[in-house]
Amino acid sequence: MLEIFCFTVDDVRLAVPLKVVDKVIRAVTVTPVPKAPPIFHGLIDYHGKIIPVINLRHRLKLSESDISPEQVFIIADTSLRQIAMVADTSEGVLISADEVFPAEYLSQQIEASGVLRTKDGMILIYDIEKFLLDEEIELLDEVIKTDFPN
Repeated sequence: MLEIFCFTVDDVRLAVPLKVVDKVIRAVTVTPVPKAPPIFHGLIDYHGKIIPVINLRHRLKLSESDISPEQVFIIADTSLRQIAMVADTSEGVLISADEVFPAEYLSQQIEASGVLRTKDGMILIYDIEKFLLDEEIELLDEVIKTDFPN
């Protein structure tokens, strides 16, 4: 049984495994981080925890746009930290017994782990661990230590 959390960026339907999603919140003000890689919008304070906000539009090579109050942040857990992903809409949880097809034929900066065909169209399923590259994480950590010392 497949349990995923579905959301949209532009008109693209995306999903991540449900087990990594902590919470969905309305978009809030993001503190920009000078010199951070373009994959990061900046940082938010979520219940006293500083969380990087991921620019999925940049990663997926979609047209850039500013964060608006109508959008949502999907707070999710990677193996190293929590992140917030900006989504235009949250479709919610989908539990499916349908077959997930391989997605290696898609030309993207990050590879979808699969494609689920539904009556409402295709959903690209991603491994959240692949949204960030090691060098991006290292650079962000370095910039945060320099610009936001404890």
